[in-house]
Amino acid sequence: MEVDEEKVHKLALGIVKLEEIGWEGNEGVENLSCRLLVELEKLLPPRIRLPERRLGHLVEVAISEQTGDCIYHNLGDAISLYEDHCCGRDEIPIETVQVSEEGVLSLKHTLHSHQNPVSFVSWSPDDTMLFTCGNGEVLKLWDVEMGTCKHTFGEKNPIVSSCAWFPDSKRLVCGSSDPDKCIYMWDLDGNELEAWRGVRVPKVSDLAVTPDGEYLFSICSEKDIRIYNFGTKTEWVVKEEHAITSLSVSRDSEFLIINLNSQEIHM
Repeated sequence: MEVDEEKVHKLALGIVKLEEIGWEGNEGVENLSCRLLVELEKLLPPRIRLPERRLGHLVEVAISEQTGDCIYHNLGDAISLYEDHCCGRDEIPIETVQVSEEGVLSLKHTLHSHQNPVSFVSWSPDDTMLFTCGNGEVLKLWDVEMGTCKHTFGEKNPIVSSCAWFPDSKRLVCGSSDPDKCIYMWDLDGNELEAWRGVRVPKVSDLAVTPDGEYLFSICSEKDIRIYNFGTKTEWVVKEEHAITSLSVSRDSEFLIINLNSQEIHM
């Protein structure tokens, strides 16, 4: 059994004959015997005795496996093992509408200017401006209240593929993938404040700035996340085994979640 047999035998005998283990106290026999059984179980390997709460653990594992294998899982209710669990595609919400306090949904502005389909939009942290990125073209800054274009970025620079706001709503970073692979930092007037170029900046597909403004996250080379510290001017790379499709930073700047094409989300 690969255990101390002498100790096992002594404990087993003590359950029946307490004087063998020098019991001289006034504690009840039943209570002391239970304690001895617990100590005895600790010496036995799992193949000899059934671990405590083993069945409950196996049920939890089975439920977790079914939930993890459910591609369209979106139920908050508990599931059971009486039947196989599977959420259908038709159960996924397909439309989201925000209605004003007056209960009326109305069109405020139609933004015309892009020549190609819009592939990316982003609200400024103060909700007064909006960035729109055309597919394979320029980036435009819009005044939300007036519905007018305040500035166009990328007319004299490489094509913009992604962007992210700084928390002060006065600066932004943009990723470019064609013809040069760069990351630009601009102010709202289009002035270049800083740029990262060269082989260390491969194709950028997504960007995020932490809400505290300390770090820049960028998806590079499909499987790499490049992290840049604005204060110390240092950077490092986190590698994944599968291609990364998108990322998002928590509001407290403490966590980062990434979506992989392997149908996994990593935090």
